[in-house]
Amino acid sequence: MCTRFLESGEYCEKCGAVAEADAYMKSRDRNREARIDEITKTTQVRVEKEEGKQKSENKDRIYIQGGAVLGSLMVFVSLGLYAFPDLLKSDQELAEQQSVMNLE
Repeated sequence: MCTRFLESGEYCEKCGAVAEADAYMKSRDRNREARIDEITKTTQVRVEKEEGKQKSENKDRIYIQGGAVLGSLMVFVSLGLYAFPDLLKSDQELAEQQSVMNLE
């Protein structure tokens, strides 16, 4: 009548209580390990997401800075060509242009 039937076997009342406590402790330890593993995985995922976000922000920053530099360069080149239209012409072309102006 006082026999305790557990998954691990049949026990008297006192031994059954000890077996239940032992099973509970083992279960708790397994759950603790599972929680630690879950926390570790979650932390790794968060770290990877944060690193990905930082890399993305760095790429965006590089593209923005590159665009600003290229835009500024285009402005200065166009102003230079406007201010000095004969800058890219050869000496022969300049001489021909000067002779045409003299004839006019």
